[in-house]
Amino acid sequence: MPKAKRGRGPGRPRKTPADPAAAVTKENGAQGQAEASRTTRKRRKDPAADDPSSIELPRRNLRERRNVPVANYKEVKNTKKTDGTSTMCHQCQRNDSARVVRCRHGSENNRRHRYCVKCIKRWYPHLTEDDFENFCPFCRNNCNCKTCLRTNIIIKDDKRREFDDGKNKIKSSLRITHFLLPWLKELQQEQMLERSVEAVIRGIDACDLEVPQAQCNNDERMFCDKCRTSIVDFHRSCKNCNYDLCLSCCQELRRGLDAPEIEDNEDLQEGSIHKNAACQGTSDEQVDMLIDTAAPPQDCTTSLRLWRVNRNKSIPCPPKELGGCGSSLLELRCLFEDKSISELLDKANSVVNNGTELELGGSRCSCFTESGDVNNETSRKSACRENSSDNYIYCPSAIDVQNGALDHFQQHWLKGHPVIVRDVLELTSGLSWEPMVMWRALREKRDKKEAERLSVIALDCLTWDPVDINIHMFFEGYSHGAFGQEDLPVLLKLKDWPQHSSFEERLPRHGAEFISALPFREYTDPKSGPLNLAVKLPEGVKKPDLGPKTYIAYGVAEELEICDSVTKIHCDMSDAVNK
Repeated sequence: MPKAKRGRGPGRPRKTPADPAAAVTKENGAQGQAEASRTTRKRRKDPAADDPSSIELPRRNLRERRNVPVANYKEVKNTKKTDGTSTMCHQCQRNDSARVVRCRHGSENNRRHRYCVKCIKRWYPHLTEDDFENFCPFCRNNCNCKTCLRTNIIIKDDKRREFDDGKNKIKSSLRITHFLLPWLKELQQEQMLERSVEAVIRGIDACDLEVPQAQCNNDERMFCDKCRTSIVDFHRSCKNCNYDLCLSCCQELRRGLDAPEIEDNEDLQEGSIHKNAACQGTSDEQVDMLIDTAAPPQDCTTSLRLWRVNRNKSIPCPPKELGGCGSSLLELRCLFEDKSISELLDKANSVVNNGTELELGGSRCSCFTESGDVNNETSRKSACRENSSDNYIYCPSAIDVQNGALDHFQQHWLKGHPVIVRDVLELTSGLSWEPMVMWRALREKRDKKEAERLSVIALDCLTWDPVDINIHMFFEGYSHGAFGQEDLPVLLKLKDWPQHSSFEERLPRHGAEFISALPFREYTDPKSGPLNLAVKLPEGVKKPDLGPKTYIAYGVAEELEICDSVTKIHCDMSDAVNK
């Protein structure tokens, strides 16, 4: 039965549906109407669906491109003047100077190395304009401009080639083995003695004793916490706080050889002596007080008296004031495997006793003539002891060292004599070591990834307090002077710098200059010296910091006698080269 439909008004005639779909739309309402409108629309068939090749693209008339010349960027970029008319200063990279001096050395290309008169007077006061014309600093390899200071140069090193010679390597290795053999025997005796002491402490036979091996990586260097020297093999260690003690300190403690007591000196600690010494002069008491760098605290000497060896020769861990925990015993440990030192000793004996003779040089020292007089050309008087032949120091020149003085040096080196080499700067390129030049080189070489900032920890020589100061301010105060509170001159000392990175990384040009000036490179070269023991360490083992390091200190004429900022006389823990 059809549904009832709503009637229409008299003015609107009934609309006849065009097809059956329209009738269905009226019965189903608005939704049916929308569906009918979609069904009545028919899509045109796309001819490309069946045959894509039948598509024809509309043709376009393209205008011909004008013949425009292409710019040669290489020719445009190269704007340097090579005809000798440029006024660009190589030092400051400015071309607005009134006058420049051109170098005439070498080929025509070297004419571009020019220096303005202002830079010549400021950075090269020891050179004249004629020196720049004949041989400029760039040609001398000692230019201190920003670019040259941060450039890693390669210096022709004939000495290093001599080190690489196989015959010289064998000769140097034989010499090292010959002189280290007595020390190796002494080391084995010390370890055997400590081994027997440990056996008595445990109450067992020394043959049955097994020494535990300490856990130490190759990139770690173990040292004694008391004397700060490196530990070779046997040592004593605390299992609680890891306090390490070498065998030499163990023997000293058993013999009762503690550090001598040092009387406290309030004036030295407070620095009051430095405030009045410049105007009052230097007395004998002040000199005695200035010999000591610092007095230990009171609780330190008290702790030394409390640290004693037990009756059974066992050693307790030192008190907390001395770096230990004081709650356990120091146990015997080793770094190498058992019998490693004994096997190494057997190999050294076989090398020394194979019939090869070691050349030790002549018996007579050339510091004295055949008549017994002192040779003033190679000796310098250092003492006035009566009836002594040891009042002179071997003092050759750098040229004498180059011409072959190693045998003579080794004679004094075996006796532990200090050696002074004169005129070492004559063989260098002449690079400036002025404070502001070093600052400019350091500033340009800074690596942003490093945590080390452009500041240093200096020592205030008036109060002995550390001072955090910008490196530029430090060098500027060195050149022009600095004053602190009460208008007193500030005396600062920079010790062992740079501390956290190598000298060659921070100051590459100065580092290369320093290495090239080293005398007796067989011993002093930190990288390839055949007689330098640190070079013989195997790969992967942490090597000691061989430097170079700098000591830079302020000073004024009024305090020259007191030597506040001068490093006090001391004994280095290892052999050193001071320049």
